[in-house]
Amino acid sequence: MTCTAPPCVPVRLTDSRRCRPARLQVLASPLDVPGELRDVAGLAEVAATPGVAAVDVFASPGDLVRPHTESGHKLGWLVVTADRAERLPAVLRRARRRLRITVAPMAVPTRQPA
Repeated sequence: MTCTAPPCVPVRLTDSRRCRPARLQVLASPLDVPGELRDVAGLAEVAATPGVAAVDVFASPGDLVRPHTESGHKLGWLVVTADRAERLPAVLRRARRRLRITVAPMAVPTRQPA
């Protein structure tokens, strides 16, 4: 399947020479309240991590981000592969440790007594 409309990131989930177990992790705000995305650091280190097939972040610093309660609230995704399915959690943990998503909570206005 070829992606033709931006923003598309080609992800090859199978290799014609050998299939491998894979896991997709949705990247979401670390907060349970709306916030402003301040920074996403470590993407190059994550991409260079053995077993990482793809990493993509859709949001940019300054964007309003919400808790991942709906599919439209995700910040991106991370796809990892391994020789055996039981190795996927370790590969995912290694990659996630390198990714730093910083979100500042939004100030909630309070009503002043009349």
